[in-house]
Amino acid sequence: ARLTTAEANIIAQAGEIALKAERSEVYTKTETDAIVDGIEVGGRNLLQNTDGSRGTDFWSWTGSTSLVEIADGIIKKTNAIGESWPRLYQSSIRQKELELGSEYVLSFESRREPAGTQNVSIADINSANRTLNVDVYHTEDWSRHIIPFVHNVPLSSNAYLQFWINKHQPDDVATLYLRNIKLEKGNKATDWTPAPEDVDAEIAKKVDTTTYNQKVGELTTSI
Repeated sequence: ARLTTAEANIIAQAGEIALKAERSEVYTKTETDAIVDGIEVGGRNLLQNTDGSRGTDFWSWTGSTSLVEIADGIIKKTNAIGESWPRLYQSSIRQKELELGSEYVLSFESRREPAGTQNVSIADINSANRTLNVDVYHTEDWSRHIIPFVHNVPLSSNAYLQFWINKHQPDDVATLYLRNIKLEKGNKATDWTPAPEDVDAEIAKKVDTTTYNQKVGELTTSI
């Protein structure tokens, strides 16, 4: 009887381990619904890939790629000596049609080496159609910035959220670090959350990984 009980416990534990392994590969529908619901409650982020989880999607910059690093939720750029208009660009602002006359708030954390004031804007690359234009003082330690504004200028198909790193053609080097970037409707900034599209992309990636592993397993078995 003791042996039978032990065998039953082993089988039950093996089932739990298998279930945990399966759950680590793909989200359930209930978990997905909870994630999406949480985002809506927390204030929907209108910007995609602000943490770099999708690589360089929606991100571009001036100067050499070797001076840019996207890792661990941080977007980092260093300017070169003499670099023209050294900036980071975020283009997912074009994916949402902001309502004219409505309030929005941009929030993010930054630090800069050395500390200094640089421009943050939402506009075309040539500064036309600018709906946000503000100078931000970046400290050497992480600090949070909350920038409310009223959207009064229609965005064009060339609009970007732009972060200046340094002045035009600088004779010095500076590095700007960004994280937890969020644009949301209203005048109250809430904690950072990924855009719903980022959650969808992560789920699709998980599903693709699971399908791939299953196919490899089937192929190995057939061989």
